[in-house]
Amino acid sequence: GLFTALVVGFTVVYTLHFFEEKNIAIKMPEGVPPAVSDSFSALLPATAILSVWTFISVVLGFDVNAQVPTLMSPVSSLIASPWGYGIYHMLCGLVFFCGINSAVVCNVAYPFIVANGAANEAAVLAGNAPIFATTYGTDTMIWAGGTGATIGLVLLMTFIAKSKYFKTLGRMSVGPGIFNINEPIMYSAPIVMNPLLMVPMWINAITGPLVIWFTMRSGFLNIPSKMIQVGQIPAPLSSVMITEDLRAIIVYILLFIIYLATWYPFFKVYEKQRITEEEFEATSK
Repeated sequence: GLFTALVVGFTVVYTLHFFEEKNIAIKMPEGVPPAVSDSFSALLPATAILSVWTFISVVLGFDVNAQVPTLMSPVSSLIASPWGYGIYHMLCGLVFFCGINSAVVCNVAYPFIVANGAANEAAVLAGNAPIFATTYGTDTMIWAGGTGATIGLVLLMTFIAKSKYFKTLGRMSVGPGIFNINEPIMYSAPIVMNPLLMVPMWINAITGPLVIWFTMRSGFLNIPSKMIQVGQIPAPLSSVMITEDLRAIIVYILLFIIYLATWYPFFKVYEKQRITEEEFEATSK
């Protein structure tokens, strides 16, 4: 239904634009109220739109809703796999490295993972087990602190950093990071356009989906059976809400340790460079 809405929405807007650009409309005499005149102006494009879609669906018997999933099934199957799911999250990290919010990638993938969540819910209501580990809720479990699992970097800056800048930045970013908002650390560390911090972000973007996918498919962790949005609820509470499984706390702790260990060596190298810069700035004043 989401893809059908996109196709229909595109044709409707394009048709309205075409009729307005070519000035094809029923003209009303001067003095007619604008609200009435506008309603008549929409009659011709509305008739054209209805005629086209009636011809497609009734005369040709083409069921758009039935055909769109068939056309999109290769992409859907890819995102449902652990490797495709990892690629999707890695692309989120890639665009953020370029300074573009990962929402541009997420919005492309959301119709597929939301459809997976809907399929899981339908399966459970029918008395069956949920099918897909890759859902919108699963995304929230993976992004500990936001895209790239930056909560590990934030905590390293907050508690062990020797750099004055990093310690201050960590303290400022820890609040938003707990609620999975990481723009402060992304643009201020910065991770954006910083190859040294890009590498651990990419590693986490692949590690997280694989760990979650395999723990769910192995039966160690419940596959989400409800479509809920808990993106800004702190973990591990959000993880338990998504899976309805207390074992999600164990998985989150495991992931957090992996994320922290991934960030640590790169953070230490980068902090050494930062301390050198701070010492140079202090002596040059």
